[in-house]
Amino acid sequence: MILLASRHRIPQTDRVGDTTDRPASHDEIVIDTLGPGDEAAVLDCLSEGFSFQADRGRWHHLFFESPGGKSIILVARSGRKIVSHYGVLRRRIVAFGKAGIAAHAIDATTRRGWQRRGIKTKLALAARDRISEAGLDVSYAFNNDQSQPGALKYDGATAVHDLPIMVRPLRPLRAAIRYIRGKFAFGGTAGSEPVPEAATSGPLAVDADEKETAADYHGWCRPRFDDRHTALFERAEGLAPIAVVRDRAHLEWRYPSGETSPYLQRDLEIDGQIVSSAIVRVVDLFGIKSLLIMDWVWADGFETHGARLLRDAVALGKRLGATAASAIAMPGTLHRRLLRRAGFLAVPSFLRPRSVYFVVRLDRNDPDPLRWMEASNWYLTWGDGFIV
Repeated sequence: MILLASRHRIPQTDRVGDTTDRPASHDEIVIDTLGPGDEAAVLDCLSEGFSFQADRGRWHHLFFESPGGKSIILVARSGRKIVSHYGVLRRRIVAFGKAGIAAHAIDATTRRGWQRRGIKTKLALAARDRISEAGLDVSYAFNNDQSQPGALKYDGATAVHDLPIMVRPLRPLRAAIRYIRGKFAFGGTAGSEPVPEAATSGPLAVDADEKETAADYHGWCRPRFDDRHTALFERAEGLAPIAVVRDRAHLEWRYPSGETSPYLQRDLEIDGQIVSSAIVRVVDLFGIKSLLIMDWVWADGFETHGARLLRDAVALGKRLGATAASAIAMPGTLHRRLLRRAGFLAVPSFLRPRSVYFVVRLDRNDPDPLRWMEASNWYLTWGDGFIV
């Protein structure tokens, strides 16, 4: 989960200390659940920790309207002040042919005056207990370089793979120039941008040109889902053995509709049934205007339609002025093979402005626990994160 390595561990206590803003002493920290009226304090804590203006509506939507069920949100209090928090989403998954619930840690931060005092470690351990009590199957998160050591050391997580980003340059020279500029701009400035799993940052801003031109582009439109999308997921071809459920309820929650939505969607139909579907958006990521393939599936026996929709997405990116198209796909998966055929290349870790790692912890007994740690067993896309 998003966790900073810490130097000290803080004993939990039931005693509430004073209400001053000074850094807390060890006997003043209380680990607690989110209570009435705490939302504003959590958002303020996030804004301070990640240096962005938290979006209350988005945060509430993600944590309280998730089709996965009640979220786990813990806070650390010093007197009446919330100085740190830890948020976990319940995600419905299909794993090796069986339905289950996973814990996805997406938000955790500590106010500057209370950092490096072991508070996040205490919150992570408390969250682990809650996840175990709830009987959830597995926990996972996307960690950056800063949070990775703590997650592996204190949280019992295993690093499965770095984020498997693939890119197809649409304007190679422009992409190279903007990448170099972005690398120098972001290099050595840890914390100057939201981390990949900061849910309350809200989606990255929609490009002005996209707002003007992308209302309807050759079959691409704002998101709209129905029960046929549920049927499509249930008969999707090539999905890895572990995948977050992408039925109508999930899609409507993850990709808001309406003219202000930053997402575009296209479905291919035969006799009224959807045989392939894709969701994309354009963002300025590390200085490069990129078309991200958020989700992309096709029905069993319709791989050619899936490949066609991928080509259509690339063409859309060119029309919208994107410098590159990007997707996420784990090694050894059918989606990754099709992306390679379409000209997408894996981005080595040393070329990325920031490193992000996918980590997993099994929370229940399993006859073959190592299968959960195989990268090729996970179906991941840009849509599984929450900054875009």
